[in-house]
Amino acid sequence: MVTRSCVLALFLFTGCHQLKGLPDRHVKREVLNQEIVGIWQVTARSLNNLRKEGYGLYTKETDHELIFRNDGTCTVRTYTAFVAQPSNEEETALYVLDQIGAWKIVNANAIVGHSSRVVRALQIELRTEKDETISMRTIRLFIAEESGRLVLWTYIGDPDYVRYQDYVKSNS
Repeated sequence: MVTRSCVLALFLFTGCHQLKGLPDRHVKREVLNQEIVGIWQVTARSLNNLRKEGYGLYTKETDHELIFRNDGTCTVRTYTAFVAQPSNEEETALYVLDQIGAWKIVNANAIVGHSSRVVRALQIELRTEKDETISMRTIRLFIAEESGRLVLWTYIGDPDYVRYQDYVKSNS
């Protein structure tokens, strides 16, 4: 009996960090394109989360900015994806500097609690042409509304650790 209790306690403390499942941080209303247009900057908490996850490069506020325009184009300066404990080579490969792309609001599947549901998200398509080779990268950011303000976000590393990369709209 003691062994079972110890094993169960060990599982609870080291297993899934979210026994209730992943939090529901998703916006509950339709988001208009006009609400997205503008300059979005990374939060200080997000930069701290990057460092906790093992990122050592591109961890300054000026390293992360998203600019969305009315015509559906955007300029991206950030990581295109997040991996746990990246090497410097992985960080460099995942980072884009002032790359032009296209954006739109889409429906996306997300895990809320322990089940999947459709939520609103922002999809960014980045196209790179080099030596007659075209490569596409897609960044999908979820949309939250916190304290009456929209937040664009994604998970850093394993979602069970609930570390976010958040962007908030600049007041300028």
